[in-house]
Amino acid sequence: MTEPETIPENQATHASSGISDTRLEKLAALKAAGLDPFAPETYERTHTSQAIHDTFDALENQTVRVAGRVASLRWMGRAAFFDLLDESGKAQVYLRRDDVGEEAYAALKAGLDIGDFLGVEGFVFKTKSGEPSVHARAVTPLAKALRDVPLGKEYEGGSGEAGKLSDVEIRYRQRYVDLFVNRDARDVLVKRIRIVAPSATSWTPRVSWRWRYPCSAEAAARRRGPF
Repeated sequence: MTEPETIPENQATHASSGISDTRLEKLAALKAAGLDPFAPETYERTHTSQAIHDTFDALENQTVRVAGRVASLRWMGRAAFFDLLDESGKAQVYLRRDDVGEEAYAALKAGLDIGDFLGVEGFVFKTKSGEPSVHARAVTPLAKALRDVPLGKEYEGGSGEAGKLSDVEIRYRQRYVDLFVNRDARDVLVKRIRIVAPSATSWTPRVSWRWRYPCSAEAAARRRGPF
């Protein structure tokens, strides 16, 4: 009779918390390459993603610093394209091995995932398809996402793109995932904030504010008590 396979305690803990062991390994690889995502305390951003599109004529060939969350990754040998998502929208970034160095490029290729936070410094240009983009000269990892992000299409070899999230259970229980993956959800949240915000200055201070958040049935049951 064979004994049941035992799972190491740390792996069991990671599995129960949703943390990916693969992403932890990538985090260790980034640290070993001197690109610790949790080392930077600040990153000075000069422009938002939407500004790259709205003011392209003024920014063309100018150096900018953008920051956001990786929403897509497309590796192509010696170069790569990825989208950075911030509160204003997406900005496409072009990364070339010759610009950042072979070692740094290899470390980024081996360590980056959808959902990671990056700071990028480079100059603004247009691709052959006419897309306003940032040609990266320096890439600074700012935080590593340790949980897998739902993707809209197949994700292989470190490439993919975050797409629509249709699982209602995940959307309500993991609101942060819904807001990252679904642009429609972010737009609704922003519009709601803009609608409600003016009333905060016009109502009297005595008004009581209450915000309602989705909660699990189990948590609701605990609040109601045993009877």
